[in-house]
Amino acid sequence: MKEITLCGTSHLDPQGPRRLKKLIEKIKPHVITVECLPQDIENYTARHEKIIECKEKIQKRIWNPGNFSKRELGYANKDSLFLHLHSLLYEVWISSKYVQKNKKTELIPVEHPKLKGEKMKEILSDKGFQETRDTILVMILMSPKTMKKYADNDYNSVGSTNSDKKLLMVSERDEYTCKKILEIKQDKILHIGGLIHLFGNYKNLYELLKSKNANVKRIKLIDIDKE
Repeated sequence: MKEITLCGTSHLDPQGPRRLKKLIEKIKPHVITVECLPQDIENYTARHEKIIECKEKIQKRIWNPGNFSKRELGYANKDSLFLHLHSLLYEVWISSKYVQKNKKTELIPVEHPKLKGEKMKEILSDKGFQETRDTILVMILMSPKTMKKYADNDYNSVGSTNSDKKLLMVSERDEYTCKKILEIKQDKILHIGGLIHLFGNYKNLYELLKSKNANVKRIKLIDIDKE
């Protein structure tokens, strides 16, 4: 019988790479599905490798990742900045690296194809994404130890669909993801997605799959450290 595990992640979790690697190695899925477009897998993995190459440069002086001005980064803790950059998009590149080493496992991108071009610009201008940007600025001022504790608190909140526009967006994405997951033939599936899509207070991806009588369970990535 097909088993579907949904893993809810915090995109800003600096311990995300370690935790996700541990989870994947424990489950040993036949298929991993991630929130990205097909071209993103190679792009995000290459971006991560570039950040690793630039580690010394980042730690010797503030390196502008492109999202913030030099003024905004002027007071950043260099170790915390690198920790943030190192963990960026970890859901994709950790999965990609696992699949490269384990050829029997397949990596399938399940992001809605509408999420590109003008649609993506519209989403990125949303208030919630501005709040995320502000949170990052706060986190990189902290010491790495404090930053990790601060980020863990994010697992106590799953975000909100506080506008009709955002609810429509996440619902469309969940319906598309549900359809793609149910099309998979292999028996053991691990889906990695943002907390709101699995625990949000609406008919989220977990509830959609349950309504289709799927054999599905959901977990928060932070809970892997309890095992």
